[in-house]
Amino acid sequence: MIPIAQKIIDKRREFLELIREPSIAIHQNLFADQEPLFFSYRLHNCPVPNQYGQRHLDVCAEEMLHGRAVMGPHLDDLDIRFIDHKAKHFASSGQVRSIALSLKLAVRELYRERYGFHPPLLLDDIDAELDSERLLRLLNYLDTRGQTLISTSKYGTIQGRLHDHVYMVDDGCISSERISE
Repeated sequence: MIPIAQKIIDKRREFLELIREPSIAIHQNLFADQEPLFFSYRLHNCPVPNQYGQRHLDVCAEEMLHGRAVMGPHLDDLDIRFIDHKAKHFASSGQVRSIALSLKLAVRELYRERYGFHPPLLLDDIDAELDSERLLRLLNYLDTRGQTLISTSKYGTIQGRLHDHVYMVDDGCISSERISE
């Protein structure tokens, strides 16, 4: 299993390298956060990455004793640092949301580069943690980048900022309206 695990880890690291700079650029441009972001792939329970195979062998007895894996790609994580602190502990909920959106949008741009079009994007409760200025920049960014499906419970926050179809759900009934430009 070690060679398979190592292959998964290598592919994940390659992918992270592909989206690292675009996601940082999107984050700075779109969400106006000038604080630097740092991304790294964190191996779970393996402090020295070049000793991954040996570490896996070292924990085999512990895994057998407890009947569960104590390391492997399924336990690894993406470590995101924001202002030299772990984002999950230091960033506000709006900053966490903008970091996640930046990663998602970078992946979408990579897809467009590879296949020539943007894949559909689904954003749920888009206005939950973004202030109005960040939300406006995000909507302007998305307006020219393929099909985006947005859900919100507060239509007023996005009203007039979209240039396509809007579907309203009211008391279980769906109605469609064309937004004029």
